[in-house]
Amino acid sequence: MSKPNPATDRAHHLIEQAFALSCEEGLGALTARMLGQRAGASASAVNYHFGSRERLLAEVHGEARRRAEAERAALRDQFAVELPPWCSYPNRLTAMVLGRLGQDRAMAVLLQEFEPEAAGSDDINLRDSVRAELAAERQFWREIAHEHGQGPEAAALWADLVLGLTASLHWEWRIGLLSMWIAAPVGRLYRRLERSKVTLSEIDAPAIALREGISTSETAARILEATIATIASRGVDRTTQREVAGAAKVGLASVTHFFPTRDELISAAFAELYRRHGEEQATPDDNEDRAYTMLAYGDPASRRGSLAAGALLTAAARKPELVPIAEQLRLVRGIGTKHMLQQRGFAVDQTDGYIWACVMMGRIRRDRYAMPSPNPSEYASSARSLSELIFR
Repeated sequence: MSKPNPATDRAHHLIEQAFALSCEEGLGALTARMLGQRAGASASAVNYHFGSRERLLAEVHGEARRRAEAERAALRDQFAVELPPWCSYPNRLTAMVLGRLGQDRAMAVLLQEFEPEAAGSDDINLRDSVRAELAAERQFWREIAHEHGQGPEAAALWADLVLGLTASLHWEWRIGLLSMWIAAPVGRLYRRLERSKVTLSEIDAPAIALREGISTSETAARILEATIATIASRGVDRTTQREVAGAAKVGLASVTHFFPTRDELISAAFAELYRRHGEEQATPDDNEDRAYTMLAYGDPASRRGSLAAGALLTAAARKPELVPIAEQLRLVRGIGTKHMLQQRGFAVDQTDGYIWACVMMGRIRRDRYAMPSPNPSEYASSARSLSELIFR
């Protein structure tokens, strides 16, 4: 029998405590000092075991990956037994997505927080670990679709939809609403792919304006644009007023003039994304390639907005004050996309727009670490093929 290794045992204890701390408070709280206080060790002991924060992050993500893999296996086993054999694929998928969201929610939010962290990191191990976890999650849903008779192209589409839905709904705890926001797009997409009759709705959620004095200010608009870009690239936890001031090329005093606190700045960025999603009409574009590139979120502005919206919705899972505007953002999601699809000649409504937005979010999560990243023509080609698959 091998002898216990005290150094290995201490490192394992630190990883467990780092994982628990990150789940409870987010990656922003994971510092050597905070971990040392929680684990009963000094900050120097933490640094001795891991050498750098990047290595500590990689260890924490590795622990989350192991647990996520076990959760996927448990979910498959559970629903293989509990769902009746006559249950249709849309109902089965809705139940499984609800089940996935109902597993360790704090860990699921943590895994999403790792995505912008890894995208902005030079640590190859962390990027590879995040990429591998996303690939495993996507493959799980592809396999579920295959098992229920979906072909390769449709199975990939279903997997992307689930990645987009789960990224958008971790903050929602009310099971009735959560079920509705999953069942409606799943049922509609299934009918679309089966070429069944679809009854379109003309009801859109209303748009809002920002609070008075902000939406009309050129400086505030520049600050909000910089905030959205920073959130998209670094996540909410690492977005500070000082960093936004640098990105917007304004003084810190200008930022605090319009947004006295960091929380107000984040909330205003959320509201601005809501306003953009709620625009009643998308700007017509006669250039077909450019229009399809925008539909695939292949242009920088659309991609930033989608990534920032995802990061802010993830933040709402930890920050109750963001939930009301997360609800508003969800209500208008897909309106602009609906109009863009209509301009391309497709008969669609906001439910279709919401499906498209979720699928694109899933693809953005998948492609964020692609080397090299897709170019605009590839985005346009992908959007053309996808729109024909779903809506023709």
